[in-house]
Amino acid sequence: MTTSQSPGRGKKIHPGAYNALIEALASIYWYKKDLKKFIETRAAGRPALVAGLDYEDYKRAFAEEFVDRLMADEEQYRDLTLSIMLEVAQMDTFPSLKRHADAAVLVPAAEEAVAALRSWTDKHQDLVVEQEVIAAELAERRAEIEATQGFAGKLAALKDQFLELRQMENRQRWAGSSATPTRQATVTSRPTRRWPSKERVRG
Repeated sequence: MTTSQSPGRGKKIHPGAYNALIEALASIYWYKKDLKKFIETRAAGRPALVAGLDYEDYKRAFAEEFVDRLMADEEQYRDLTLSIMLEVAQMDTFPSLKRHADAAVLVPAAEEAVAALRSWTDKHQDLVVEQEVIAAELAERRAEIEATQGFAGKLAALKDQFLELRQMENRQRWAGSSATPTRQATVTSRPTRRWPSKERVRG
């Protein structure tokens, strides 16, 4: 039995695109701390991607190690890789480089690296479109799950309120029954018969 597959799902990201990403990451930031923050923010929730990266090494070295990890497990990280590539390819300002004394040299170099990456993302538009479709489907499913969970929560709250009302009703009934006075048997005492004293009889 054959299964349908969306066009582009079987297509892999070209190695040249990965190389362009390495060059761009190494060029858009001058300070290591800025590149480290960028990488760790994008890799949030995926500790295997950043575990053991040597941020004390050259920028290009740990940028290359990060991209190599993305490439090694493309099936798992393809959506993340495309997202990073698109983000970097759309950059047109480089605040980190403008603070440097050699900004006149560094900024054009970054622009060139970003333009090279952009040429690869343009060639992978089918993958980009597929990623957008998948992201939209995931967002729709997430909304459906949240709506279902919200309904279940409201139903549980209503059930709790109903049980609480039943308990209050039962307590009121019990209190009412215990307040009803009990009938006690009335014992009628017979009057004591008094006999006349002997002196009266004799008189």
